[in-house]
Amino acid sequence: MGGDVINICTFGTEGTKGALKTAARGLGIDADMVTYITSLIPNERGFDWSLNDCYNGNGGDRKPIHAFVDIMNQNPMWWNVAQNIEGIVTHLGVHASGVVCLNDDFDKYGSYMKTNNGQLVSAYDLHDQEFTGLVKYDFLTVSALDRIHQCLNYMLEDGAIQWQGSLKATYDKYLLPEVLDYDNQEMWDMVADGKISSLFQLSI
Repeated sequence: MGGDVINICTFGTEGTKGALKTAARGLGIDADMVTYITSLIPNERGFDWSLNDCYNGNGGDRKPIHAFVDIMNQNPMWWNVAQNIEGIVTHLGVHASGVVCLNDDFDKYGSYMKTNNGQLVSAYDLHDQEFTGLVKYDFLTVSALDRIHQCLNYMLEDGAIQWQGSLKATYDKYLLPEVLDYDNQEMWDMVADGKISSLFQLSI
């Protein structure tokens, strides 16, 4: 029986700063003013605050940014247009590792789209695709795999561990999450002191 594998699409949306810049271009607002207003927007864990949070706060730890509020009050059209632009879908992408695997042709269960370079992707993003009943699989090779391999090499060279006949068997004996001693205080002290240069979250 034939089958089909197709990449999951992603939809890129206009962020806070992008919305302000796009609205400013359309309204002919001075570039220096745009640079200043976007510099006021805080970024937490790689994500900019939303326009609403910058203006109104969130009722919690995020308080309104007074300089931002003053400028937006002086430019109500800019504020209104930017709010309508923020969050709209502006571009199509491909999920880094998400695919749908079927034992039949994909077009019997969903529809295709094409990216700018002609790659076929699903017409739904991962959440909507799962809602339709199809399962999304993640196949992602990460740099952590190279680090784990190199870690094994170093320990073998130093004689800290013994080769078990294969890479998998050696990994399973010494580095498999189930065999690690999580009560080892020395390990946690090394983490706290920054002596372990790379940590990676594992889902088991």
